[in-house]
Amino acid sequence: MDINPLPLACAKKLIEGEALELTDFPVTPKDIRSYAVKSKLRAREPLREGFEFLVHDLEEWALRGESFDLVLTPWFIDVSPFPAGRLFALINQVLKPGGFWLNHGPVGFNKRMLSQYYSVEEVLHLASKTGFKVLKQTVDRLPYFQHPDSGYWRLEQALSFAAEKVSPCADPGSRQSSELPAWVEDTGKPIETALATEEMQKGFEFSLALCKKLRERKSIRELAGELSQDFALTVEQAEYLISSTLMQWQDLNRYNPMK
Repeated sequence: MDINPLPLACAKKLIEGEALELTDFPVTPKDIRSYAVKSKLRAREPLREGFEFLVHDLEEWALRGESFDLVLTPWFIDVSPFPAGRLFALINQVLKPGGFWLNHGPVGFNKRMLSQYYSVEEVLHLASKTGFKVLKQTVDRLPYFQHPDSGYWRLEQALSFAAEKVSPCADPGSRQSSELPAWVEDTGKPIETALATEEMQKGFEFSLALCKKLRERKSIRELAGELSQDFALTVEQAEYLISSTLMQWQDLNRYNPMK
């Protein structure tokens, strides 16, 4: 199951016995011949009939309760859209009594909210608190993104564990992610900003002043010399703010869905 239909479509062809010829474009090619590398993929043998892939956005979570004997989460829980406790409760709910959960992958990438940045020990504790008995676990450093034609290789610490569902878990609650403020989920609630409005106003004043000066077609260095005096900044600070602000606007224009 995945949110992206392309790799699922490729995998479906492979398990049905077809061969795929693909071209890899390593992000950091090791030499000039490695900028585009053709490869031919084929499964060792076709899988039996009845194996299906499912395109599904887990934020919608439309899986029926107690319908699976086994759940596999490879390289997943670190990038899940849900807080770990809620995700584990949902996995519990779709497993039949006595069903198994096999996990494999890192746990430390969810740093968007530090309160949800769990250690290996905390992940295992959460599993036991959501109705699972952890039968075995290992922590290993594994090769990751080690394409033979890439100049960029890395190692990843992965937590692997097998857990059995020994008890049902309480309802994990509403579908909303705790990363969203309540006033975004319910637009009728009063807005509580993370920064004081005075602090945010300073940022907008700087952006407005920058917009006005952009018409003069000056360099970043020239603009920094002028704006640093107006906003009590060093020239280096002003250059950084101008560069980062302009790059944000550049990206917003590039990915603007309303264009």
